[in-house]
Amino acid sequence: MGGTQYPVVVPLLSSLEDHIPLFRRLWLQWDGLESQAEVDSVDCFRSAVSLVDIGVHSRYRFVPTLLPMHNQITQYFFDAPWETHSELLKLVPNLIEACIVISFDDGPWSVSHATNTVDLLCLRRLLVSDVETLDYLRTPALEEMSLYVREEDNPHLLLHLEPFLERSSCVLRSLYLKWNPSVRSIAEILRTFPSITRLAIAFEGEEDTVADTFFAHFTHTGRAVAVRGLREIHVGFSRACRIDYPRYLKMLRSWWKSKDCALQAAALLMTTDSDSGPDLATLGGLDTLRKDGLDVLLLSGSKAQKIMNRWVYTSSSSRF
Repeated sequence: MGGTQYPVVVPLLSSLEDHIPLFRRLWLQWDGLESQAEVDSVDCFRSAVSLVDIGVHSRYRFVPTLLPMHNQITQYFFDAPWETHSELLKLVPNLIEACIVISFDDGPWSVSHATNTVDLLCLRRLLVSDVETLDYLRTPALEEMSLYVREEDNPHLLLHLEPFLERSSCVLRSLYLKWNPSVRSIAEILRTFPSITRLAIAFEGEEDTVADTFFAHFTHTGRAVAVRGLREIHVGFSRACRIDYPRYLKMLRSWWKSKDCALQAAALLMTTDSDSGPDLATLGGLDTLRKDGLDVLLLSGSKAQKIMNRWVYTSSSSRF
């Protein structure tokens, strides 16, 4: 629902009052800051008792949205203060997917003041925008997780991730990282959690050498490299940066030739079209890997951005 049309849409929704109880999916998003002006809350969906998939993206200003929270809801996307999340999540114990985006937490109460753990026993896919959120969740069925990682999070990432996974006693298979994860943090995670077989990283930092640093660190040179169990490695860059394609090829070859290689697929994506792309020799080397059985994808532009969104966001939020 577009927020700029809110005064027009509400009467229309009132005319659909008899059908609202049949709604199974709802996504509410505002067009701009002005679209939320003079809107204190949204309460026209309180009778949507059949909802299984809910998403509310306030973005500009937190607007309380009153919805029937119940056991049959399986998909959840909200950007809200943690206090709101902690109350809502207790009402939806059968969630399979959850996107917990911490926003509007600028008051004296925040996630750092939380005390109680929220149990989500059926949850299989999770996105959190604040790694501290993990300190207050237990998800024993979790298989896939997405994390926003700011630069200041890197030194403390395992301090939140490791206790969370131990408390949950889950087997994490897929990990997606967004924003500014450091190469050191990525390596530590892979060493600590060998169950991870699919890794996707969407770098958004301004550092021009981040690609070279990643390729160099994860090139197999006989020393221990924490990539043995990985079946898929996907790397994307949301800012213009220089890509050393021969170095990328060298990294893939080093994994492919190692005795204990499990790699099946690799992707290198750029959201900008300014990069000139790989030279002919590198293209030939990548084609040889494809013929040997490795699924390799190189892509740039808007199509690359859509794929990176799917890496990081769960299906509930992929429309965002």
